[in-house]
Amino acid sequence: MKQTNQSYALISVFDKTGIVDLAKIFMEGKIKIISTGGTAKYLQEHGIEIIPVEQITHSPESFDGRMKSISFQLASGILFDRKNASHQKDADKLNIPHIDYVVCNFYDFWKNPGIEMIDVGGPTMVRAAAKNYESITVLVDPENYPEVINEINEVGMVSETLRKVLAAKAFSYVADYDGMIANYFQKQTDGQELFISLQDGRKLRYGENPHQEGSFFTDTSSKDELGLGTFQRLQGKDTSYSNYLDLDAGLQTISLIGQKKPACVILKHTNP
Repeated sequence: MKQTNQSYALISVFDKTGIVDLAKIFMEGKIKIISTGGTAKYLQEHGIEIIPVEQITHSPESFDGRMKSISFQLASGILFDRKNASHQKDADKLNIPHIDYVVCNFYDFWKNPGIEMIDVGGPTMVRAAAKNYESITVLVDPENYPEVINEINEVGMVSETLRKVLAAKAFSYVADYDGMIANYFQKQTDGQELFISLQDGRKLRYGENPHQEGSFFTDTSSKDELGLGTFQRLQGKDTSYSNYLDLDAGLQTISLIGQKKPACVILKHTNP
């Protein structure tokens, strides 16, 4: 059977926050949904019509779910260039689905590190979709669902500007994920490399000196509840590089006092 230009959304998410609302928008837009494993079951339980992934791949989910989304059909449906006539011809000849949306987030290695929490198929789909952002919308964060829903409701599609923003976020998401896995193995093998992912960059009032620029980033791998990135400014001007130096010196000074009694420290240029 020759493939038509029916649009598909591929959904495979560990974090299912907001996914039903997004899937309903796809259904209303006549976009067919391909889904895998637990996600497919969850969507069906909420009245969403799905196409099981094996119906597209022509292979069953196998090896306790290790193999389900990695396939020529799905990867091709994400990667082929819609603007290339020969690509379109091949897609029609091979009956490749036009997967225009990839909604995917990974196994929760952040909270439960271990071999079985290393996602393989998810990063493959996300990287492919992000590479082909000129045609594909890739979503890795439920916080972005509302803006995609708004654009689909308003103009029937997602703008290239937003697709590019989402692609950048997707590549960062994959890099962060791979960095955590790499650190896990480095620790297991006494490796000498450390991968740090910095996020939430905030421009400071100025850098080390008033004529210089500065930014503050947080380490997403850090679980320190007293990290400077968790602090809130209650009043006064925006923070500068010098302010953060004082905050750090204050924390170190108070840590010397210990937890036996309340304490405070007042500093100027890191001097208590």
